[in-house]
Amino acid sequence: MNFVYPYFLWAAFAVAIPILIHLFNFRRFKKVYFTNVTALRQAQISTRKQNKLKNLLLLLVRCLAIVFLAFLFAQPYVENKQNAIVKESGNAVVVFVDNSFSMENAGQSGRLLDDAKAKARQIVEQFNQNDNFLLLTMDMEGRHKHFVDKEQFIASLNDVDITAATLKMSEVLNECNAMLQMRNEEKRLFVVSDFQTSSFDVAAFENDSTAKTFLLPVSANNLNNVFVDSIWFASDFLHKGQNIDITARITNWDEESVEKIPVKLFINEKQVAITSIDLDSKRSQNVTMSFVLDNNIGTTLIHGKVSILDSPVTFDDDFYFAFNVEDKISVCIINGRQNNKYLERLFASAEEVSLTQFTENNIDYNTLPKFSTIILNGVKQITSGLTDEMKRFCEDGGTIIIIPNEQIDIASYQKAMHDLQIATYDRLMTKSNKVSVVNNESSLYKGVFGSVSKGSMPITDNMEMPNVSSYFSFERNNVSKESIMKFQSNDDFLCLSRKDKGKVYIFATELEDKVTDFVSQSLFVPTLWNMVLFSSSILSPYYFLSENPFIDLTGFEQATADVFKVESLDKKQSFIAQIAKNTNHIGIKLHNQLKVAGNYNITTDTAFAAIAFNYDRNESKLEFLTTRQIQSLIKQQKINNIEVFNPSKQLATYFKQSERGFPFTPLLIGLILICFGFEAYFLLRKRVANVKESKNKDL
Repeated sequence: MNFVYPYFLWAAFAVAIPILIHLFNFRRFKKVYFTNVTALRQAQISTRKQNKLKNLLLLLVRCLAIVFLAFLFAQPYVENKQNAIVKESGNAVVVFVDNSFSMENAGQSGRLLDDAKAKARQIVEQFNQNDNFLLLTMDMEGRHKHFVDKEQFIASLNDVDITAATLKMSEVLNECNAMLQMRNEEKRLFVVSDFQTSSFDVAAFENDSTAKTFLLPVSANNLNNVFVDSIWFASDFLHKGQNIDITARITNWDEESVEKIPVKLFINEKQVAITSIDLDSKRSQNVTMSFVLDNNIGTTLIHGKVSILDSPVTFDDDFYFAFNVEDKISVCIINGRQNNKYLERLFASAEEVSLTQFTENNIDYNTLPKFSTIILNGVKQITSGLTDEMKRFCEDGGTIIIIPNEQIDIASYQKAMHDLQIATYDRLMTKSNKVSVVNNESSLYKGVFGSVSKGSMPITDNMEMPNVSSYFSFERNNVSKESIMKFQSNDDFLCLSRKDKGKVYIFATELEDKVTDFVSQSLFVPTLWNMVLFSSSILSPYYFLSENPFIDLTGFEQATADVFKVESLDKKQSFIAQIAKNTNHIGIKLHNQLKVAGNYNITTDTAFAAIAFNYDRNESKLEFLTTRQIQSLIKQQKINNIEVFNPSKQLATYFKQSERGFPFTPLLIGLILICFGFEAYFLLRKRVANVKESKNKDL
């Protein structure tokens, strides 16, 4: 038998106190004479023997009560070496400390992270000096992935701070168990975390019995948080002089409504807009703000930020975004039998457009990804190679405009259109027709028909509609398409099919004056111009640090550089990014080299692209599992090697005490109560006897 606190056994010598009291208070009997003394002497002898026995029994139970009390405080246990948590020697201990953003929340002694570090310290202190320890955090840094002694562990623990990294709990356990598999000692794993509901993927846990695992929750005092969830632009194309609308989604993860939350918009480190909102509990609200890109802004790199003020969780109060203002839109025309003078007249002289033309027999396929718009002008045959390029172009968000003529190979067009899953030509209609309806709700005509009511615009006296002498009808299939212009026969003159991220505009007729008068009408310029203008889209105004995205640089002139550097605006952070290739595209991948959210530039000799990174919002919703919920989830999955530590227990000695094979405490408490019961019984009997004796004397 062993004792947790053996020094309490000295209290057992207190049994001398009742013994001394018993000896000094031994009752003396007085002689009382009666006329008949024979019977009384026998009664006196009998009573004296009974009292002596009762006094001895009373002394015994008092002594036993003191001894049992001493044992209770000394906490005896029978050592169960097989099930002991802290072995006498040879323990391999892994402690995981959650240092994700939710751990900057308020806890019992400051931040939750401070509470977690204190618990980790108490765990390690219960193990032996010659044991081996390993500290892991959400960062999973290589410098932590080796076992050290107790002093080195404590030193590393003191350096742990909040990080942007997040992992699912199954990933944490897998990594910790992988480190323990390399050890031959007794394996012990301790996980200290707030156990957010969103990351506790218990269904993915492995039931590994080789390592005894303990989950130690830390409780947050604050479950409220207001954060910027996301942002987006109203327009697909951003250029200088434009009034730009940006919408931010603000979420209130609070049990109560909040009022007058200020929302600020910064562009290139200058505040350009501010508003305030009221938010109901557990609700989100969209806030739209506007700003103008000054023509004299002097840069094509735009860095922005939407900001609120909230505490104590602050990592999600800022949402960063960035985009490039393009000086020119790159347009490629692939011509069939001849160039189109109307297209050349529209785009060749425009300062905003950089125009390149190929013949269908001399296409530089390597340069196609650099363009934002590709126009197929009377191309006789769409080959399989050109079809594949069109697919890739649409996947990357490009715009394709298809303009046929009467000499096209209709079979090759039909095959290509079926492969692209877009609206498909049926047959050539050699009869005249006239456009009767224009869909003014199409994004193509945004702002063009400001005075016209919503809906499709019918032909009117003051607006000339295109006439055609021949046209291609479209197959009536299940392919989704948007009709932009329709003939009187209800056939499409112009329609839009969406393919992946891209757009494909399809005309039903050749854009030449011998076939249609559309090229000389007022609708021609805004229709073709907006197709090209809206082709340059904002695909990724921001990324999350938890991602490892492919950042496509193909459209930039600097894409052929040998080195790309990612640099913060204050130039305090910078690193060389890995160059990556994806089919005909070239770009960079960051591989978690960035740790801090903010605005950055991609540079060669000079900065040429703006990018923004934000912290993942998974940690923003402060929803945590209770101890009982964790136990229930583990029980449902029938996981036997994981135990959840009850916060009501004394952590500083819990794992050291867990060596007890038999719980003596309930037994000792029961024996003490029995002793007190017997003492009360003897004292009560003695009191009753004294009362009877007193009455007899009175008689």
